[in-house]
Amino acid sequence: MKNNGFFGKTDPEFMAIKIIRELELNINEPIDLYYVAEKLNIVIKKEKIKDGILGACKAVGLKRLIVIDPDIDNEGRERFTIAHEIGHVIEHHGVHCCRTEDFYWNSKGVSVEQDANLFAAELLMPSTSLADIVKKNDITMELIEKLASERNVSVTAMAIKLVKLSTDPTVLIYFEGGKVKWASYSKNSDFVELKNTIMSDTFDGMKITKQYEASTFFDGMSDEATCWAEAKYFGNYKFYLCVVRLDDKEYD
Repeated sequence: MKNNGFFGKTDPEFMAIKIIRELELNINEPIDLYYVAEKLNIVIKKEKIKDGILGACKAVGLKRLIVIDPDIDNEGRERFTIAHEIGHVIEHHGVHCCRTEDFYWNSKGVSVEQDANLFAAELLMPSTSLADIVKKNDITMELIEKLASERNVSVTAMAIKLVKLSTDPTVLIYFEGGKVKWASYSKNSDFVELKNTIMSDTFDGMKITKQYEASTFFDGMSDEATCWAEAKYFGNYKFYLCVVRLDDKEYD
């Protein structure tokens, strides 16, 4: 793990690994976040904060508190919110409130929210428990949903984690409200730039992994560059997830 974190002091993923080791957590089963919080002297409460706030935390001296919106209607999302707030506490971010957009991912960005996301992802989905799976399998929606169910995390969180672990140039696109809200990139896909004009009908009919021209999704790609892509629409939440794996790094 070479990410130095927003403050350049502590690697959030390393901090999660340290907690896993010290508490001797089973990395192949869903992590018990209430057990983790108890061992870290953190109190978790479910309480309405204010509209748009999913989670909040306070870490002043020995008083450590996390408050989670009781109206979060997805257990995987709730667990990631709790883990995210634990990250803020562990990273000493002080009093903090997190809105929905603070959980949006862009692996090219750096911020305290990105640090908390990295911490939460590593705590809930330890890299060492998934690296072999990613090495031996293509990242498909079927695989993502299977592993998300096994680890009791959201499909979105698992998709991000698998893409980040991929050794192939891979991009996860989150599309909502008629536009790309964010994208998460594998470490070797920094050379690509998403198009600003991807339309929702681009994802229609992408229920299985198929080959496409890379220019369908990215700017500056050569005519010969191709990719493999699959998308799924999550009707309850009205967003698309699309996994794109490039065949060719050549671009204009």
